[in-house]
Amino acid sequence: MFTTKPLSSIKNAIPSIHQPLPLSSKESKKLLDVLKTSFRQNLDKEHGYAPENADSSVSKATSQRSSPSHNPHHRPTDRHLRAILSNPLFKSGIQPNNVAFATPRDPMDVFDEAVSRGMMTRKAATGCLRTKRQQILQSSALSVPDAMMASSAGLRVVQWLRSSGMERTLDFLRDPHFVHELVPFMVAEGLEEVAWMWADRVVQGEGQVEENSKIVGSLVASLVAAKSDVMDRNLDTAFSALLRADATWRSVPEQSRILLPPWRVLSWQSTVEAWKRPLPSAGLFESYFRTANHIRRPLRLDRAHLELHHPTKPNHESALKFLRDDRLCDLESNSNLAAKGLVARVIYMGMDAVSHLTKLGRSDEAEGLLRLLQSRFSEETWQKHASRAFAFN
Repeated sequence: MFTTKPLSSIKNAIPSIHQPLPLSSKESKKLLDVLKTSFRQNLDKEHGYAPENADSSVSKATSQRSSPSHNPHHRPTDRHLRAILSNPLFKSGIQPNNVAFATPRDPMDVFDEAVSRGMMTRKAATGCLRTKRQQILQSSALSVPDAMMASSAGLRVVQWLRSSGMERTLDFLRDPHFVHELVPFMVAEGLEEVAWMWADRVVQGEGQVEENSKIVGSLVASLVAAKSDVMDRNLDTAFSALLRADATWRSVPEQSRILLPPWRVLSWQSTVEAWKRPLPSAGLFESYFRTANHIRRPLRLDRAHLELHHPTKPNHESALKFLRDDRLCDLESNSNLAAKGLVARVIYMGMDAVSHLTKLGRSDEAEGLLRLLQSRFSEETWQKHASRAFAFN
């Protein structure tokens, strides 16, 4: 039997291990150069840069690195490392030294990235569309509609609505802010028919008729507004859009509710904003005017103001009759919010009538109407709205 030797005897048999002395800075640099050169040579052989029998010396590699004519990105190893370090994963935490001079990201690129990650929401999409339109309006683009079309913002959002399944329910049409930002891009990009298809699906779909007609009316109003601002400044295409809605849903019981919002948009643009637009087609203007007969509302103020702005045969009679009605004395004191909104419109129509009478050479009548209007409203209200009306007459 052999006895096990104690551990101490084994330890005594092993010679003492001495830690090497630390290298000097010169020796460390020399060792590092040798390692780098060896590493580069081996990789160059694998990637085909140098021949298999290449036998470059340390001095030659060093001289190549220091040579000003040597391209630092020519070696395969350099290209490989450069590709690795340029990966976005290595740059996610890098911020520019001066954020103020960093080029802002295109909001629709932000939209695309959020969609790809499944993080996009309707509220965020609304913000992207609004920011994109503001960028275009503030840019040096010669044509805003062309710039909007080139952005493909509307197409991207429509594709997102389809891929996410939201287009199946059309619940997004209940969000007026989202619709207001999306529709102008759709009109500029030739996607208007998609919006008309949505509108018809809502009209023919299930749910409360009153609520559905409200949704469709808001959508058509956005279409009309977009056409008047993006496509045709003289309102002809906007009038045509309203006439299409009138004809499409003529047999629908809720046609009146559908037509009212877009009709009032055009009423305002045809009168209060007439100063900044070329005259529309008289035929389309008159056809639009007649659609008021399909709306179960008196619309006395709108009708009178529109007659005053007929493109070829302006008529002031209805406007004067409305403005001389003694019931206007109580309009400003009426607590009804709707009545409060009418005050500005009445003053605008009054100033348009004064301007029209003056152009006809009926100065005395114009001055009398001006004094009557001033007596109807407080000085503060009169100054607030009349100054704007004076500027555009």
